[in-house]
Amino acid sequence: MISKMRKVVSEARLIMNSENPRARKWLIQSRKSDNPAFALLNAWTEFEYQIKNYNRNKYRNSVVKSRFMIDECAAVLDLSKSDIDQLFQIRNTRNGISHGLIERNEPEWSDVYFLLDLVKKYKISMREMGREIIMEEE
Repeated sequence: MISKMRKVVSEARLIMNSENPRARKWLIQSRKSDNPAFALLNAWTEFEYQIKNYNRNKYRNSVVKSRFMIDECAAVLDLSKSDIDQLFQIRNTRNGISHGLIERNEPEWSDVYFLLDLVKKYKISMREMGREIIMEEE
């Protein structure tokens, strides 16, 4: 019972740590309606928001944005091959959802929380390295 409660609190914290207000709002709604597909889209939005805002010029110049995002996260966090593979699988699932593909994996809540946990670790690592978010030019 206590471990289940800890898990729920931990998952709620991951959602509330989202800095993109729109993503956070829809992550909360997705959790309330038990919709992991919509949650995955919004977790990916938060992932992109963080990577892009810490690496604006590199992000803009990258040809395949999702590949840049995964490579950047993997390098900063020194991810294992299995974590990198899972990120690619999540990217493919996300693309399948957003493009309405019939032949795609069904998203799981574990994918959503895996991605949000990486976002949390990425933000911490960037701040520890003294990196700051690059704000959009006015």
